Amino acid sequence: GGTRPLPSTATRASPPGCPAADRPTLSCTPQQNGTFRIDVTVVDHAGWALQGSAILIVHPQPTISGLIFSPSAIDLGMTTEIQVTLSGGTPPYVFDYSGLPPGCASVDSPALSCKPTAAGSSLITVRVTDAFGWNATASGGLEVNPDLIISGFAANLSRVDVGIPVEFSLTVVGGTGNLTVAYSGGPPGCTFGDITTTTCSPKTPGRYTISVQVIDALGETANGSFNLTVDAVPSISDVSILPSQLDVGAPFTIRIGVQGGTPPIRFVISGEPPGCGAVDPNGTVRCTGRSIGVYDVQIQIADPWYRSTPSSQVVTVDRDPFIERFLASPDPVTVGGTTVLSVDVIGGTGSYTYLYTGLPGGCPSTNRSTLSCRPTSAGVTTVTVSVTDSSGFATFSRLNLTVSTPAGSAGSGAGSVEVGIGAGAAAAVVVAAIGVVLLLRRRRPRSRTR
Repeated sequence: GGTRPLPSTATRASPPGCPAADRPTLSCTPQQNGTFRIDVTVVDHAGWALQGSAILIVHPQPTISGLIFSPSAIDLGMTTEIQVTLSGGTPPYVFDYSGLPPGCASVDSPALSCKPTAAGSSLITVRVTDAFGWNATASGGLEVNPDLIISGFAANLSRVDVGIPVEFSLTVVGGTGNLTVAYSGGPPGCTFGDITTTTCSPKTPGRYTISVQVIDALGETANGSFNLTVDAVPSISDVSILPSQLDVGAPFTIRIGVQGGTPPIRFVISGEPPGCGAVDPNGTVRCTGRSIGVYDVQIQIADPWYRSTPSSQVVTVDRDPFIERFLASPDPVTVGGTTVLSVDVIGGTGSYTYLYTGLPGGCPSTNRSTLSCRPTSAGVTTVTVSVTDSSGFATFSRLNLTVSTPAGSAGSGAGSVEVGIGAGAAAAVVVAAIGVVLLLRRRRPRSRTR
């Protein structure tokens, strides 16, 4: 509007560096930041005037007042937050980060979340550029430590007897700042404290899982554990020898009960009869009694640190049972009369079992060393007696018994006897008036492991 030509335009600018000018445009470079009001007056040829104003904000050049790492030292696998504090400049701003560790990328933001993938030291620089190309830079250091781990938690012994010293050692790598160490689950007698090496002597048997936790200055934790077995001092709980009385050549077993002790357990045996083998891992010894006698067997057990007090048991090895005499009196005997069969046995183990076979009619067998017999029929019979001892060894003997009729038509047939004396023994033959014949004795067949 107005009447042209316009005679004058007056512009008044207050920022230093911006002088007033009589023209419709004004270009200036402010020398001071702040908020300024710029007034303009336009007068046309007719003398009409028009006034206007505008606000000019002049920012200071951009500066970075703060570059903060939260935290500035981290463990590998942790995240740090980078925060830029900017003053001055005219938005929009462009942020550019350099020197970042592996795993972290630059972002156009005053805040950057960084989770490094490798340990090491980094010098990180941020450059901020405002809308007019002014820029500011700042740098800061980031320390990335290896992840906190327990590389070793062990002891010189994993299994011991009560009272044996054990040395524990803890090795830690990585982490940030001072470390705090805490143990739990140790046996009585072991106090660890906040240390990485200690020696203690457990006082109570048991199986213990000793746990350790390490905490660094950032609160990162590492855990480890160690299993320790504490055994009681070795002792013999019981000893059995079965059977403890046996015939020569018979098997028997020594069983040893063990309490406590740390493997390997050794068995120390003395005084045993000839014919005993080695002790198996269960504490069993299998033997064959090869020599007659009474043996006081002494037994001890020992582990790597202690030996038990001795325990003893007696085992008796007898000779095999043998029928010394087997006879019938009277012999001959008449039908209806009474004759008594008697057996004398020597040797053998424990009690005897008697079995008579081949008896004449009317005479049942009995389990005794004497048998009273009243025959009901005449004739000559071969009577056999078998004697078995408690170990199962048997011997036998035979005799011929003559039963005559009451009329007494006696013949000259006198009785005869055969005695079994065991395989391998010499056979002795004795011919008496009654014609007794001693034969080889044999054992009753049975399965036996020697």
